[in-house]
Amino acid sequence: MSWMNEPASAKITGNAITARSRAKTDFWQKTFDGYMADNGHFFHLPASGDFTFTALMNGQHATQYDQAGLMVRIDARTNSDGSTLPDLSETEPMWWCVVRKNDSIEAFCSLDATEFMSVRMGYFPTQRTVEVGLMCAAPSGPGFVHRSRH
Repeated sequence: MSWMNEPASAKITGNAITARSRAKTDFWQKTFDGYMADNGHFFHLPASGDFTFTALMNGQHATQYDQAGLMVRIDARTNSDGSTLPDLSETEPMWWCVVRKNDSIEAFCSLDATEFMSVRMGYFPTQRTVEVGLMCAAPSGPGFVHRSRH
């Protein structure tokens, strides 16, 4: 895996990562109001065809819009899509899973890694190779610490 836009700091131990996002970072492309940003932090690897990517995530979110999650990326020109699901837990780590099949994508979350709830599904353009991985950003705050295991 490699970084797109390295965070302020990152420590990687096996399949665990602790990262501190930089201030005023975001990933968002054109949806709703034309706002565009492409300077968030993305620890990713290439994926082709159908795939499943799962990670346990927990962040010390302190400011509105502090965010950490999974991202599937084609390029900076692809319109953004995000979930507005309220946090299932403000203190416990959450399992997140993204599944790509053909030209669709579905996102799931779970508190126990056993029972996953679908939180988003939709069309995703067919590409031979995309980038998938962990992202974090702090659009309006000073940055925050995020921990994940994939």
